[in-house]
Amino acid sequence: MPATMVSYCPYDSNHFSPESLTTTSLSWIGKLTKLTHLNLARLDLTGDIPSWLMNLTQITEIDMSHNQLTIDWVELNIFSHLTKLTTIILSYNHFSLSIKSTSTKNVISFPSLKFLGLASCNLSEFPTILHNGKNTLEYLDLSDNNLKGQIPPWIFDLGQNSEEGLSLNLSNNLLTGFEQDDPVFHPRDKIRTLDLRHNMLQGSLPIPPPFPSFSSYLISNNSFSGEVSHLICNLTSLEHLDLSFNRLSGKLPQCLSNFSDSLSLLALGGNKFDGSIPSAWNSKCKLRMISMRDNQLQGQLPRSLANCSSLEFIDFGNNKLTDVFPFWLETVTQLSSLILQSNGLHGVINNDFEFSNLRVINLSNNSFSGKMPSKFIETSHPMRALNASRVMSYMEQGLVPNSSWYGEDFGEFDYSMTINNKGLERSYMKIPDIFCEIDFSSNTFEGQVPDAFGDLAGLQVLNLSRNRLSGHISSSFSNMKNLETLDLSQNQLTGSIPVELTKLTSLSAFDVSYNNLSGPIPQGNQFCTFELKSFEGNVGLFFEPWNKLCGNARSLPQLQQPPSPTEEECDGSESDLKIEWMIIWIGFVSGLVVGVILGNELIARKPYWFVKTLARIGI
Repeated sequence: MPATMVSYCPYDSNHFSPESLTTTSLSWIGKLTKLTHLNLARLDLTGDIPSWLMNLTQITEIDMSHNQLTIDWVELNIFSHLTKLTTIILSYNHFSLSIKSTSTKNVISFPSLKFLGLASCNLSEFPTILHNGKNTLEYLDLSDNNLKGQIPPWIFDLGQNSEEGLSLNLSNNLLTGFEQDDPVFHPRDKIRTLDLRHNMLQGSLPIPPPFPSFSSYLISNNSFSGEVSHLICNLTSLEHLDLSFNRLSGKLPQCLSNFSDSLSLLALGGNKFDGSIPSAWNSKCKLRMISMRDNQLQGQLPRSLANCSSLEFIDFGNNKLTDVFPFWLETVTQLSSLILQSNGLHGVINNDFEFSNLRVINLSNNSFSGKMPSKFIETSHPMRALNASRVMSYMEQGLVPNSSWYGEDFGEFDYSMTINNKGLERSYMKIPDIFCEIDFSSNTFEGQVPDAFGDLAGLQVLNLSRNRLSGHISSSFSNMKNLETLDLSQNQLTGSIPVELTKLTSLSAFDVSYNNLSGPIPQGNQFCTFELKSFEGNVGLFFEPWNKLCGNARSLPQLQQPPSPTEEECDGSESDLKIEWMIIWIGFVSGLVVGVILGNELIARKPYWFVKTLARIGI
């Protein structure tokens, strides 16, 4: 086939792995005059924007991202000659010149451009080359740069002449506000997706205009403050709303539970919201993820959430909710994560509930009582499955559909959670979708630990500490092959530590302190690495004097010492001791004096005494 007939050139790292490659060495591509798609991404490519691109007059899409190109803004004029070009992806390269906003020579026309990727290109200013009045962009990614100061209003106008509207990503920069404060947006702005996450934006929360296809509004990890305006409920086409980790306060608009039939993600955690949780979820609900953790919300969990049959992830942890366990969520069959830690939830948990897809349940720091539920364990497929060979991915949602050719999503929303490990709370910003955890710690559960836990081969974290559990530790726990953390501390467990637990070679954190355990502490594998404090508070536990499995002698110190005496007690003890010794000395001296006197008397009368004694015995 003649070179001029080639229309697609996927020259990415999946097809070619050179040791050294420059844009000059690829000049032969300039002869492919019929080429429409060019992918040179992830080749570790060096050099400048090649002039041979000007020969590709039929080209529509170019991806040169994830290379080491040094790009001069003037070189971008090359693209302006390619009138059919709709997609330019130059993300993860280095631009060598800053942008002068008033210079007309930097204004370049892209008559057909729809997709422009300039993420992580060392930008410190907004590229005014885009401010040319055409406004046909559908996708602009300026994330992961060093953009500072305020956001210019013209950036929101770039999609005005686009039917789809503009997907704009300004996340992970150093932005502090908006040049135009009130209103921030113009009613004619066509915004499809707006990502402002991880900046330093302040002030009240701006509400974009209700463009019919506006699907994602993401402003987490900023410093927005004040109440959320009820105008947000005019965004009836929203699919993703992330307001988490700001300084927002006040009561949540009740319309958040039914303003959009398309809403699949609602993240409001890490603010100062109070009042009740919106409770008008209806049968049209498409919610997959809801997180309102780390607020000051009160009242009950909304029963209407049971209408959201697609729910996968629920996190209401660290609030002030007062309710019983939400049995009614049993009808939500897709539920994989239920996080209700650190609230005022209470009562006995009925053992009849089933969650067949549950992989994370955290009920810690509440007031649940009675026997520990176990039926959900028997029905949880993910916890029972051993996923050692599965390729790891993360719990997340894609935010914008891909273009027909551009290979990367606009972004994802990663589900996050807080895990209590060895007494310390750690926040995980990404959760592997094979991760499984049960945390029932800091409640008042009683009775024996269910043997059914031993069937959870996929479980990684089991925390039952600080309850009133009794009975023995089951040897069946050794079947939890993936277990990394096992915390049974501060209960009333008896018996010995099963030696079978040494088979848990993934176990990195183990704690059975402050129970009533006895017998030798097993040695071998991971048990050789656990600190002594993991076993303290059990008077009957001991290490064997020498154990070849760990290669050194270990001893368990006396852990339940009597209380240290006070200063007064020490003084009193010393006085008593002095009195005792004084009595002893008086007795000794008195005995000595009497003995000396009697001895002298006997010696003085010895002859008479001696003669008389001999006469008695007939001598």
